[in-house]
Amino acid sequence: MNNPYTVLRARHNWSEREDFVLTRPAGTDDYLFLHFKSPVLFTLEASAPQRIEAGTCILLTPHTPHGFQPLEGPLLHDWMHFLPDSDDIEIDKNVFLYPAETQFITEAVAVIEQELLSCPPHYEEMIAVEVRRLFLNLERRLSPLPVPTAHNRREAFEALRLDLYRHPESYLSTTDMAQKVQLSRSRFSVLYQEFFRIPPVRDIIRARTERAAYYLSLKCHSVAEVAELCGYRNEYHFIRQFKKETGKTPGMYKKLL
Repeated sequence: MNNPYTVLRARHNWSEREDFVLTRPAGTDDYLFLHFKSPVLFTLEASAPQRIEAGTCILLTPHTPHGFQPLEGPLLHDWMHFLPDSDDIEIDKNVFLYPAETQFITEAVAVIEQELLSCPPHYEEMIAVEVRRLFLNLERRLSPLPVPTAHNRREAFEALRLDLYRHPESYLSTTDMAQKVQLSRSRFSVLYQEFFRIPPVRDIIRARTERAAYYLSLKCHSVAEVAELCGYRNEYHFIRQFKKETGKTPGMYKKLL
């Protein structure tokens, strides 16, 4: 049978000295799951290094630049390198996750490590089942990002929305937006609608439509060029969405100006 997860390496309660520094500017060739049991200074892609508290998890996709080093003493963490048979994994990727409790993570990685090292009969199937259980349990226990105050969180969302309307082509999905404020997609969507009274998916469309209308008013771009400038990969999808929002196709809108 085909296994949905192939684990390459896994270690639980893995420790490193307090002067340990890991830098991976090109990421890894596989998926990497990390669970920190002590505070670290973490750099994700091009973002500034930030303090990550004990209990934080992250699932990194292949070739995602990252690096980390311990704070306040030696590093203690669980980790697992693996390859899935598809990208359809239960938890969000490349964002920090904050489960309500984490002992189940260490226990699951310990089982996976033992199976991987001892190779008993059907160990690959057992590992795949354990990985699946780990991610399902993690999804159940996710809690919102700990932010000092609601006011600070609101400020981050307002800055994000401003950037969305200035650069709608940079946001292809709700996941892109959620990553900017380091929240899971589901938690981000709830807060976004609470703050702005509009779902983030709808706001992406609205921001793109406004920008497209501006480009069309200049009358120096073709419809295909406007679609690309606004972040659409498919011109016909742009035309359908623009008409749904404005009642006119981009070509009609351009002629009426």
